[in-house]
Amino acid sequence: MGINKLLIENEERLLLISLIQGVAGKSEWIKNEDGTYFLLMDDDVAELLSERVKDKLVLEGFDYFYNLTPEGRIFERLVDKLGEIGW
Repeated sequence: MGINKLLIENEERLLLISLIQGVAGKSEWIKNEDGTYFLLMDDDVAELLSERVKDKLVLEGFDYFYNLTPEGRIFERLVDKLGEIGW
């Protein structure tokens, strides 16, 4: 089982906190001096988090006219970041 590392902005972190709660596996937040965070997580957490972020993007990330909402833009960035590490 590998350890995955993501560089997370604070606004992304605020959305991820609720998605990561109750997930079986290991995860840890490390705050950087510039206000960003590293999220360290095992493969189980990364896989489940990836699924949840993608679901949130599809279900809540667009307005009535299928334009990305501000929250949808954050979820889209998170999907890209998770994709970069293989999830």
